[in-house]
This record gives sequence, structure tokens and C-alpha cells, in this order.
Amino acid sequence: MGSKASTQGEKTGEAEKTELEPSPIPRLDNAIVVSQISKDNDIRFGNGRFTYLNPIGKGGFGIVTMVVDTDTSYPYAMKMERCAASYKNEVEAYEKLMGVQGVAKFYSTFREQGFTFLQLELVGISLLQFVRAKGRKLRRTEAFKLAPQMIDILEQIHERGLILDFGFTSTYLDSDVEHLEATTRAPRGTVLYMSANQHLSIYNSRRDDLESLIYTLMDICKVSLPWRNLQAPTNRCGHHAYFDMKQGGMDGSKICDVPEFKKALIMCRALEYDEKPNYEKFKRVFKLNSARAATVSVKPDLPNRVYRCNLIREEEEILLKFDVNKEVTETSEIAELIEMNNSPDADD
Repeated sequence: MGSKASTQGEKTGEAEKTELEPSPIPRLDNAIVVSQISKDNDIRFGNGRFTYLNPIGKGGFGIVTMVVDTDTSYPYAMKMERCAASYKNEVEAYEKLMGVQGVAKFYSTFREQGFTFLQLELVGISLLQFVRAKGRKLRRTEAFKLAPQMIDILEQIHERGLILDFGFTSTYLDSDVEHLEATTRAPRGTVLYMSANQHLSIYNSRRDDLESLIYTLMDICKVSLPWRNLQAPTNRCGHHAYFDMKQGGMDGSKICDVPEFKKALIMCRALEYDEKPNYEKFKRVFKLNSARAATVSVKPDLPNRVYRCNLIREEEEILLKFDVNKEVTETSEIAELIEMNNSPDADD
């Protein structure tokens, strides 16, 4: 495990870099020849070291771009967002998750022109992009084949003392490595997939991660989420409406009629706040028999393909701040966009 990241005062106009103990350069099969990059592309990060190729993700956290290291010709994912103190927690979480299969490897972080950058492993397409590439929702057998893999990843994250929280992670252990006591806070996260208890302002724990995963699996295989058409909650009454609908009765019968999802939800509801889930038991709920599993493929046709996402004009202008041939003055529109994206109420 590398040493924790530290930062120094930001210097105007030049990148201030914070690197963990050196990690081996990734041996990727899809290394890019720098001479093949368009000469029209003049967007650079890290004092010119990283050349921007295209955007591959965005959200409340900021923008993720595909870049190439001009020193090594290797591609990476580069996450950029307006500088905020929270990025230090994110770096520490990546340190704890080093080696967890399914979590991008972290290499370094630096600050430049008022933005924080995280250099990450380029891992390919996301689950959402995978579903979109198929041009349809997944079949239940496909979702059930993915479920044990996703539960495995959750278990590894939990073993490192972390839970998923508002798009990334937070610890559920105190300084004595004991489970934190149940506490309350304002609900936050992606409303569609939040656990029922989160709508009651109960701080999430391992059981809530599993419940959110089940809702995600239901959604990607076209099992209707009854609360999808509810108005976004803005007060306690709104959140209680979501809570009641996500409870779906003691047996979950009002949520869906898929036995596997109903059983998994009952198992989540039976867990105490600080109880460790029986991950193997959850995986068995979705396990296909060997003959059936052999006929189901959930691998992308192009596993190394990275999909491009579309940016709005304000987001494109943010990238142009780093064009070596242009000087772009930040507008109030850009500032408002960034403030909105970093607000506590922003979705994942």
C-alpha cells in the first residue's frame, strides 16, 4: 500500500502533483502510439504530460476523459473535478482498494488550474455502457450470471472497511476497527437505487449496499422499479413515500414477482445494521446451474473498447481551459455548473 497522498499550496498556472509510492507501469495490450494522435488535439493535462483523447464519462463528480501519457504511450482514465477537500478521502479510498478486482487502479493525483485530477487505470466499459452496447436490457439469466461477480466485488470493498456512499466510498469502521453505531443524516445518493432505510435518514451500512445492488440488477434486466415515476423527494414526506414503496410488504411481493429478487430483498431486511452479510448465501440465490450458465455470455464483444460520451457546451469549455493554444476565461455558467455538480444533492 502506498503512503497517503499529501498536498501543498496550489501554484497558479502550473500543475501541482501528488504521487503515491511509484506503481509499476501497466503492461497494457492497447498502448497508443503517440504519433497516431491527431495534431489538432492540443488539450493537455499535467503540464503537458497527458494528451486528451476523448470524454468517456461524466456526472455529479465531474468529467472522466481518456488520455495518453506522452512519456510512455500508455492510455489512462483521467478524472477531473473542481478542487475540493473531499478528493483526499477519495485518494485514501483508492489506496485501500488497491488490488480489488473490478476497481480501477490508482496511480497519481495532481491539481492544475483550479481542478483536481486523478490518474486511473483504463478498465474498459461500464455496466451501463455494456447494457447500451447490447441495445436492450439484459435477460434475467444474464443479470443472474453477473450478480455473483458484483457481490464478490462488494464483499472485497467491505473487507477493506468501506461501503459505497454517494457515488464513492466511506468507512463503516471506527478507529478501533469496530462497526460505527447507527446514526442519522439527510438522505443522499441516487434516489432510484437508494435502500429503503436511507430514506429514513439512517446512515447506510453493508446491508444497504446489497439492497442497492439488487435494485440495480432489477433495473438492468427490465424488472420495473415501482417508484421510478414518483416525484423526486424534497422533504420527509417525499422520502417516506419512497420508503413505503421500497418496503413492498414483508415478502417484497409489491416490488416484483421475480423469486430471486424477492428472496434477496428479504435477506437484506433481515440483517441488523452492523451485521456482516453472508455473501455466499446471497450469491447462491442467483446461481445458475452449470448447463444453463454455459449458454449465457455476459462478456462485451469488444472488451477493450472505451465508449465516448457526449458533453454539453459548458463541459467542452472546461476542457478548452487546458488547450495549449487557447486562453479561455471561465464564465459564470461554468462556475455554476461546477458548483451544481459538487452540491450534496447532486445525483451520482
